Amino acid sequence: MSTLDLDAPISTPIRSASDVSRLINASGALSGGLLGMRLAYRLPSRRVAIAGFALQVAALVALALLGHPQTAPGIGAAVLMLGLWLFAEGFGPGAQMMIYPALSYPTSIRGTGLGFGRALTGIGSAFALFVLPILNARLDTGMFWIVSIAAFVPIVFLAAIRFEPTARDVDVDVDVDAGAHPEGDRTRVREAA
Repeated sequence: MSTLDLDAPISTPIRSASDVSRLINASGALSGGLLGMRLAYRLPSRRVAIAGFALQVAALVALALLGHPQTAPGIGAAVLMLGLWLFAEGFGPGAQMMIYPALSYPTSIRGTGLGFGRALTGIGSAFALFVLPILNARLDTGMFWIVSIAAFVPIVFLAAIRFEPTARDVDVDVDVDAGAHPEGDRTRVREAA
């Protein structure tokens, strides 16, 4: 049984850093992920991914420029940039980079393609868990410059390759390549594979 603190303010919406973290995640990442799912049906996946990466670069560059803010507006800007980064991750790379492997491979190897995509994501996450603390210890907030470059590289690749997974049905392409009619029986593809 807990005791009631009569000296506490009536309304204390944010009590700790973990409350701030939850608020940023709920407002940034969750809303970005929901928007990403909504945008997946309306816009080309490549454009949404590029927009997400671009917002991430902007947020990371802003965090690098802010450094260690000492004023309330500076701290507020840093928190907003963290929220923007999470939002951009949710609707851009987070949502769209799962669409790429899901729609890029024919059904016969889609599970392998998705597994490969998730494996690369896991390797990248493990690498980041190891490298980011080292970069932070050596570069302090200059680490954000390095991470912003890592967020810029996919923009270059997406702009250069121009592959849009939502523009066509990969299974129909496989059928046509195998000599089957696009609307016809798909058993030829299984026999050819």
